[in-house]
Amino acid sequence: MLINTDTTKMERYLTVSSAKIASKGIASVAARVINLAELAKDLSIFTMKEAGAEFRKEALLARLSLLRGCSESAREIEDMECWLRKQEI
Repeated sequence: MLINTDTTKMERYLTVSSAKIASKGIASVAARVINLAELAKDLSIFTMKEAGAEFRKEALLARLSLLRGCSESAREIEDMECWLRKQEI
């Protein structure tokens, strides 16, 4: 996932044969790549990190609600609750 990558540098590091590029009907490796920041101007690594943490939190809360009735899941519940408390700090 690329957020704000210098595609010129990226193209230097990715080595793909000219034949393979031509067989795909594209001009270059960079022609197949887009930075997400081009689609959403306010997007940054920081906002992606926050969104990922929020997604994980919501997923854990959903899993917790399913596990609360299972006594064999006590350790997993404890670990999730610990992680969620750390996120609130």
